Amino acid sequence: VTLDPSSTIIQDIEVDCRLDSESVTLAYFYFDFRDFGKQGCLGLILCLIDQLASCCLEMPAALDQLYATHRNGLRRPTLDKLLMALKEMIFILPCVYIIIDALDECSERNTLVNLIKEITKWKLDNLHVLFTSRKEESLNAHLLPLSVEVNLESSLVNRDIAFHIHTALQNDSDFIKWTPFLQKEIKDSLMKDAHGM
Repeated sequence: VTLDPSSTIIQDIEVDCRLDSESVTLAYFYFDFRDFGKQGCLGLILCLIDQLASCCLEMPAALDQLYATHRNGLRRPTLDKLLMALKEMIFILPCVYIIIDALDECSERNTLVNLIKEITKWKLDNLHVLFTSRKEESLNAHLLPLSVEVNLESSLVNRDIAFHIHTALQNDSDFIKWTPFLQKEIKDSLMKDAHGM
């Protein structure tokens, strides 16, 4: 049983987006050390821009200008130019949620930290950002002053995980035939390795 807190949050926001697609916009990105395209900051910014652009009824002016000033897409803009285009796109949208998962799997830590610092400097009232990461000293030292830490290994999360496992074991036709002893062994093993995840 795998529970991914950021996926749960994304699903909840997607419900709001469906209910109010004109006001609420969501963009998210998962860093992944197994996928080269999902390890760097360029992939992150391009993915966020692409998702926000797909929510606009017409091409955002920031993207139009970026395209035109880079020989109609023949030259790749710098990360700074892309970041400024992202900011301008967010600025014109009523409410934007950005979720960036697994910061610890990014291969460009210094660039990522600087990027996050820049985003937090924007102080846009319509922007809501969630970053998730495993605890790592190199990231914590830079990011904790900019954010609020929420420990997902709390007893409340562990209780939710225990409830989810119990429900799955009791209601899934593949698991229900197992003895109570075996179900308890499975539940205990999963809880031991869950660590709030």
